[in-house]
Amino acid sequence: MLSLETNINSALKEFQDNTHISGHTLFSKGFYLQDPTNGEIVAALTLRHPFIKKYGQNTIEIARFSTKLNTAVPGGFSRLLKRA
Repeated sequence: MLSLETNINSALKEFQDNTHISGHTLFSKGFYLQDPTNGEIVAALTLRHPFIKKYGQNTIEIARFSTKLNTAVPGGFSRLLKRA
């Protein structure tokens, strides 16, 4: 069973640098799924306020979503989005 964590730290930035085609970006909140047996991050979702302010102040957007290379995480995106 994967554990769901909320954190903003260098491990999350490093994970997205290694797994997302565009690397990491500035974000307001970060969520990730972690394998409890070895503590490895397997999926991550970061959120931010949009740069274009026409949608209002109460709007957030997905900045990045990525999974560990060559790994499928069934239901991972849904679990992270529900937590967000």
